Amino acid sequence: MSTTATSAPNKLIKLANSLRGHTAPRVRTALIALNKDEYFTAPETWASSLFLEPIHLSLHVAEKCQTYGHVGLSPTQLLEYILNLLPNNDNPDPMEPGVWIWGIDILLAKLSENERTIFWSKLHGMASYRPPIVVAIPSNLLSRFGPPEPESTWGTQRFLSLT
Repeated sequence: MSTTATSAPNKLIKLANSLRGHTAPRVRTALIALNKDEYFTAPETWASSLFLEPIHLSLHVAEKCQTYGHVGLSPTQLLEYILNLLPNNDNPDPMEPGVWIWGIDILLAKLSENERTIFWSKLHGMASYRPPIVVAIPSNLLSRFGPPEPESTWGTQRFLSLT
């Protein structure tokens, strides 16, 4: 896997490209597991080369909820935070640039195991016909906070482990 400091690995480029265009799946959401170093550098380097806007979801949610003094969180609310990050959420155009979401593990830690399962199921199947959503999670936290059996439930077209 040859990459430069700013280019993403070929497997990731292929995955991101498969989420665009007229032949893309109906649900254009992907999950990637990254080692610690890549997890922290990828939003600044790889995301832009993939035409994805990097967003630290925990910081975004904290900023939105700051006026209320607390963060109420449920699987549905977490999905809404993600979908509201996309451009033109009322009339989504799947061809628009998407988002690279990281920092979600902090929010997932606030949910019970059952709530996390519900969230991943909703994200996997309900974000239809939207611009690409790439969710990054540290590989060492995937088994704790990620979806159950991502290799089989998300499949190779929508799950990638770069560890």
